[in-house]
Amino acid sequence: MKIIAPALFALLLFACRSETPLPDSLEVNEIDLPNLSIRALNAVDDNSCWFSGSNGSFGYTRDGGLLWSIDSIPEAKGMELRSLAVLNDSTAFVLSAGSPALLFKTPNYGEKWTLVFEDRSEEVFFDSMKFWDNLQGIAFGDPNNGCFPILITRDGGNSWNRVPCDNLPIYVEGEGAFAASNTNIKCFGSHVWIITGSNSSRILHSQDYGRTWEIFETPIIQSSEMSGGFGMDMYDDKKGIVIGGDWENPESKEDNLIRTSDGGKNWSIVNHESRPGFQSCVQYIPGKGSDWLVSVGYPGLHMSNDGGTSWRAYEDQKLWFAVEMSPSGKRGFLSGHKKLGVFSLIE
Repeated sequence: MKIIAPALFALLLFACRSETPLPDSLEVNEIDLPNLSIRALNAVDDNSCWFSGSNGSFGYTRDGGLLWSIDSIPEAKGMELRSLAVLNDSTAFVLSAGSPALLFKTPNYGEKWTLVFEDRSEEVFFDSMKFWDNLQGIAFGDPNNGCFPILITRDGGNSWNRVPCDNLPIYVEGEGAFAASNTNIKCFGSHVWIITGSNSSRILHSQDYGRTWEIFETPIIQSSEMSGGFGMDMYDDKKGIVIGGDWENPESKEDNLIRTSDGGKNWSIVNHESRPGFQSCVQYIPGKGSDWLVSVGYPGLHMSNDGGTSWRAYEDQKLWFAVEMSPSGKRGFLSGHKKLGVFSLIE
């Protein structure tokens, strides 16, 4: 059964607009990367951010995006590295989408990569990866071998084990997920939420670091293989947001934005006329409370200062895959097809 919070309660909960106005414009400094498509970002601080992308590529900046170090992993040649997790400035993990699924770790800015997990079955397809802390991490993919493939590490990423199918909710026929922006997983405290997509778009939730699981229905659009929730974020263990839509009909705004105030058990649809069309990534802006959000997709980049009720468009008609704010919220990093971008939020 789909349960939607009453409209009046949702309006009261999310109607408080921040007294600080949104910027009138954003200056985005773009970097052209003609041979790459980049869907995964991870910002360490205002100056440091990593990316991973097509053809086994990875890179990072340590000066706020003025210069980028760009390289590739020889063993991942031709692969789409759509999952990325960074433990500290020099230690990172990348995971390929599709078969074979190869998960690599570097402790030294990519000078050396070690294969820490592999799955060479034909149907394997991983979508995203995150860490709770420096020891415990999680990766998630489309259903295969009878259940959702969820990998867990408890030793800082040196070894990974698949959660037994008996410990996981049963998936719906046609249910999958999207390796669109590495943001359909969100960890907070001991919790983790995962948004699935396609013909069924639901929330998988664990409150004990992935040991036990439950599943919640959502009212987001789920009418075709390319629709549903594409990205999500949680402000805390109660308040969160999911964004998506229909990739094949990007101008449609039908049921493409939902919010929760009870940890994902119930969701309400946001129908404000200013909301964007298809978006693949959304994030609460650190340091701004739960009012300020940024999202990207097509068209362009959008921001909200009232918890996602109303939105302002920036960089109109440009397609970005992912956005990652620095932990201070002062700098944003963008990735897309053949490009990276950087912008600053000035107080």
